[in-house]
Amino acid sequence: MKLVALAILLCLCSACVPLPHFETQRPHLTGTLTVNGAPLNGAQVRVSVGHGTDWSCSTAAAVATTDKNGYFELAGDETFRFFRTVIGDPYYTYQLCISDGARMYLGFRASGVGYPPDALALRCTISPESTPVVKDTPLSTSRKFAICTPG
Repeated sequence: MKLVALAILLCLCSACVPLPHFETQRPHLTGTLTVNGAPLNGAQVRVSVGHGTDWSCSTAAAVATTDKNGYFELAGDETFRFFRTVIGDPYYTYQLCISDGARMYLGFRASGVGYPPDALALRCTISPESTPVVKDTPLSTSRKFAICTPG
């Protein structure tokens, strides 16, 4: 019995316990894209995961194209983990980029401590006031140009 108690104590001290589970790395993203109120067909929607300055989602983890109703869907990503961290939560970040052919827009960017939601629905609108991002746009600045809102 003392050996079992010692093993449990060592696991807790290492900040990990054996608890098989799935962790969401990137949510299942769905949404609609409109331009001046009309659905945009054929726009490319990409999502990238991780840190850095990938303003254009060039290292996309998933890619989709909007349909005639402007609808898009990007599969989420869950990773199986055998051990569960007891102390501290991971940091996550992901962003959605939208290309209408000629211009690239930052659709949505999220980051935080913990885990992202399992699913997220977005409403994206390109209007005359929307600002496209260009190669030299700092990622910290591009966030204010996001054209998608949850809901």
